[in-house]
Amino acid sequence: MRINKTQKKILNKVKRLFTANKNRYLKNIIDNKYYLNNWAEGIGQDYLNLIIGYKKLIPIIIIKKVILNFLEIITNYGVNYTKISNREYKYICVSWALKNDFSIKGEFHDRYTNTSSRNCPNTIWILLNLEKDVPNIIDKNIILITKKYSFKLIFFQFFTFLINFLFNKKDEDGIRISNSGYKKYKIVKDNILRIIEDNNIKVIFTSYEAQPYQIGFNAFINKNFKNILTVGYIHSCLPSFPTEYIHRYGSPKKLITHGKNQKKILSEKLNWNINNIKNINTLRYQNTYPLPHNCIYLPYCIGSRDKILIQFKILFNEISYLFDRRLSIRNHPIMNNSIPHIKLIKDLKHIISKKEIFSNKKIRSNNNVIAIGSSAVVIELIELGYTVFHISINPVFDIYSPFFWKGIRIKKINQYIFKYKLDKKGLFIQKGKKQKSLYEVLEDIR
Repeated sequence: MRINKTQKKILNKVKRLFTANKNRYLKNIIDNKYYLNNWAEGIGQDYLNLIIGYKKLIPIIIIKKVILNFLEIITNYGVNYTKISNREYKYICVSWALKNDFSIKGEFHDRYTNTSSRNCPNTIWILLNLEKDVPNIIDKNIILITKKYSFKLIFFQFFTFLINFLFNKKDEDGIRISNSGYKKYKIVKDNILRIIEDNNIKVIFTSYEAQPYQIGFNAFINKNFKNILTVGYIHSCLPSFPTEYIHRYGSPKKLITHGKNQKKILSEKLNWNINNIKNINTLRYQNTYPLPHNCIYLPYCIGSRDKILIQFKILFNEISYLFDRRLSIRNHPIMNNSIPHIKLIKDLKHIISKKEIFSNKKIRSNNNVIAIGSSAVVIELIELGYTVFHISINPVFDIYSPFFWKGIRIKKINQYIFKYKLDKKGLFIQKGKKQKSLYEVLEDIR
């Protein structure tokens, strides 16, 4: 498969980026351009394409850089917490939160580890709020950080940023203060430090996505607090082309995953020491409430809507007999208010409504689904035993090729459409009758 060779070539180029330009990388370790993911539109995705030779993206990257720097200037962070009276915390968990993740009494439920803030003893939570709204009450072991945009004192803020940029000012660890994302990194790091000062912290745990601020505070802790173990948990599945997970300076000391083939990808392709990877039964994915069949799954990032609709029509004309009229569309869970997603759903429903040839017979197999774009939901679906028809936007980055994903049977339908089946369940999402809690994992990891 030609894509295998292309992926190998790109992966080696990205690996060299973190070694050949190590000094530059260390000064900009929390810069958004180093978030080299293929599934979300942003400067990291553009920079990944630039690395592999798309020089035409240089003007776009410069424009996005200017926009990100402007947003950095007007961004502030508010911190909500009750007085932290406990001085016996052993663990810090860094995660994300939505308002609906809190009960009316202030208890937090972490969707990434299926953990309640009250059922994880001796643990304090640092949460990045993904919404503007904040709960009225939060538990005493929670620090909630909320992003706010403010145009007050904008000239002073711009002048300060300009000075930092022109004079290349750095913090005590040599990181440029003018980097986009510096404020986010600093607010998280400062709150971690505040807790460390008063507690004998053993582990700092994060639902790990290799985001720049995570790389930043891991690097800081690994360098300055040798006795504290930084631990990352890959709460979902690795992306189809997981360049952001390459091991480098700033990666956590230990990594937890929940599938032996994911562990192989990390150690064989992404430079992780296999002894620093722990494989467990999944914390996030339970045996109940599986994702529905007879459904279309949308990604986090839409990309080219026109390309999706063209390929959907091609695919749907061929396989509509595998679905019935109740075919539904499932949006990405945090994109329910996204206008591009809402428009795409409307367009897809329109195409489905005009399809006259649905099977009049009862569908013999309920194991068919359609996934669109770059999305880890593909792995979750095939682990459920479904046959997945995958419409890709950019096949080199989107598809689950044998170069990384041994154990997945793949059939090419056309340049943009692929079909997957899993050889054996549990290769990528390992479930078990005995489900450990996050607290048990934290106790065992040391």
